[in-house]
Amino acid sequence: MKLLLVALLCAGLLGAALLWSRNAEAVLGDRVHVNLVTLGAEDAGARDLTEALFGATSGRLPEREDIVDAGEVKYLEYGIGGYQYAHAVLPAVPRNLSAIYQALQSTDTAIVSIDADAGVSDAVLEQCLWARAAGVPRFLVFAWTAEGATRIDEQQITNRFVACDYPAGDIAIVLGKGVRLGAHQLHFPDVKALLGALAEVARPRERSFDAPFAMHVDDVFQISGKGTILTGRIESGQVRRGARLSLYEDGIERTVTITNIETFRRQLDVAGDGDHVGLTVSGITRSDVARGAVLATPGSVRQSKLIKATLSSPNFLAASTKAQSDASDYMVLLQTTTVPAKIERSGDLVELRLSDAIPLRKGWRFLLLEEGRTVGAGMIED
Repeated sequence: MKLLLVALLCAGLLGAALLWSRNAEAVLGDRVHVNLVTLGAEDAGARDLTEALFGATSGRLPEREDIVDAGEVKYLEYGIGGYQYAHAVLPAVPRNLSAIYQALQSTDTAIVSIDADAGVSDAVLEQCLWARAAGVPRFLVFAWTAEGATRIDEQQITNRFVACDYPAGDIAIVLGKGVRLGAHQLHFPDVKALLGALAEVARPRERSFDAPFAMHVDDVFQISGKGTILTGRIESGQVRRGARLSLYEDGIERTVTITNIETFRRQLDVAGDGDHVGLTVSGITRSDVARGAVLATPGSVRQSKLIKATLSSPNFLAASTKAQSDASDYMVLLQTTTVPAKIERSGDLVELRLSDAIPLRKGWRFLLLEEGRTVGAGMIED
């Protein structure tokens, strides 16, 4: 599988998006493929914990050639029992949040490394908002202490994640030991309990093939002899060769026909939810479309400057420091779309007034940013 990953990265399809997605399942034989990511503050040992899991399953520490570098995202591949894990580590302070957000969209389970004595930090909660907006379905919290955590206030930890709109039932906590070797280096001597918990809770995401089709455009290519190709990750539904879809952008709706579907240099007749694809379309040229446009089932999305949404915002993020009348104070990050907004409260819902009309659908999740800092994760309700 490692050679496949390297080849895909070199091919440049979808860039920094994690390409260890559902399309790789056929390579893994009888093992169940699960995408993992480790979250944690800079001093909580997220990278070291990932390497410890690799070591426990491989009998050695990872070497340079074991680590696949996808820009800001670094990841390892390992297997145990009936599972094959593609495990990514995200930077504590990303330079490109959009790329991180796209990476999380392929994640099945997030492992969160926390120092049980220090508790759940604000930085970790911000990462959890990223994960919630990207639809990561479950958390596995590894709470460690230098002496080996035996008893901690699990309810207090759970409540912090519930503030990010994660149901308590989707949060599992494992206790362990972490020995600090330096300011940003830790040693985890025994991760057997964590591996056991992974086998219990980590499962591939459910895929919504029956929902209306939708895909935010990540990039656009014009290739001689092929035509206009739109790349992205399918967010819901299925698409077949020959399908007629609507392309939504800048308040305009265009009808296009899918003439070819390609993934990992393989041509397909049909692709579905979770697949990273390149779709060849007729009816437009490269100059007609840009990153952030939405390809969808006709009539399944609306284009508007107004979002009504529920907003998850932990207490430390709840207070905004900027005047709500200034539309440039906030940014909405919705898949590959970023647009300035101002925020108003209206009953139980939050109203976001955008500077430009963008494609929207009920149930889509987004991030709310203020001066580059994540201040909430929302879900469109209307």
